[in-house]
Amino acid sequence: MGQGPPQHGPRNVHRLRARPSACARLQCGREPGEAPQCACAQAAMFLVGWAYYSAAMHTRPLDNRQALRIVNGYFGEFLSRIPDEGWELPTPCTEWNIRDLVQHVTRGHIALVRALHPDMSASEPAAAGSDDEVADTCRLWASKAQAAVEAPGVLERTAHHSSLGEMTGDSLTLIRWGDVCVHAWDLAQAIGADFTPDPELALAALEWLVPFSPGLSSTGHFAEVSDPGPNTAPFTRVLTITGRMTNAHRALG
Repeated sequence: MGQGPPQHGPRNVHRLRARPSACARLQCGREPGEAPQCACAQAAMFLVGWAYYSAAMHTRPLDNRQALRIVNGYFGEFLSRIPDEGWELPTPCTEWNIRDLVQHVTRGHIALVRALHPDMSASEPAAAGSDDEVADTCRLWASKAQAAVEAPGVLERTAHHSSLGEMTGDSLTLIRWGDVCVHAWDLAQAIGADFTPDPELALAALEWLVPFSPGLSSTGHFAEVSDPGPNTAPFTRVLTITGRMTNAHRALG
């Protein structure tokens, strides 16, 4: 597959260490009458454990702020390429169209800002609105989320996240960029674009993903998965372990 957007800042991301995307399950369930929801809240405790495991097992400092900047660049590039009549197109999350996916990413940014800066007013994005308004709202909150994690001392403080509970700002940033990275691939698939992130990001994800992959399906929040092994391209391996390669292709036909 081709590369993502070329302008994403410095490439010294070898120090990154990742945790799983909270939304790796493809069958995004919901209660009758509810809007489509991701598995983020349902899988929160499992994911929190992964985040702390990932942070504890490495001695080199994390650079999760830079990772968030890079993956927001990826997502923003594909956001700008959604065709005028494409907002109802399906995505690899089988109950979400593109509009649902973009609004989910926006809500994730808002939740991060609220957690790191609870004094900041952050309203939920409206379900209605023009396509341009949905896109602009996502871009706005991506920028606000990046500014929030750049604030002095914020990564070292413990914050309360509405879905994930008490975590350090650094762990919350790590979770955020992992989620956005996977959703950038979802969005690329929906619009028929190719996407492979920086190899450093995929390799960082594999450091937590491979040890935990045997138990992913048993959590109930991930599709049935398998690990194709270390001879597979890193990001292809990430997508296969999270169940996206087969299920996304089936969902999108």
